[in-house]
Amino acid sequence: MALRKEHRIIAEGSIRFLERENDEILAYERELEGEHLLVLCNFRASDIAMPELHAAGEKFIGNYPGMAACLRPYEVVALRWVE
Repeated sequence: MALRKEHRIIAEGSIRFLERENDEILAYERELEGEHLLVLCNFRASDIAMPELHAAGEKFIGNYPGMAACLRPYEVVALRWVE
């Protein structure tokens, strides 16, 4: 709840879903006033190749330490950047 209050983009940013054809990944981007948030979620118990979109920003939050070249089992990561 605190993140929603500290970062308006989480609650108010426009949303655009990505990777729609892939049922194993939930991927979407939020944008608000030049700030972007890319959220990637792996629903599998094994690694999934990371969508090419991940190179855009720095890690904002996630349930694994660091970043990997793939989405790890049940990993959720949010990447943030400002234009």
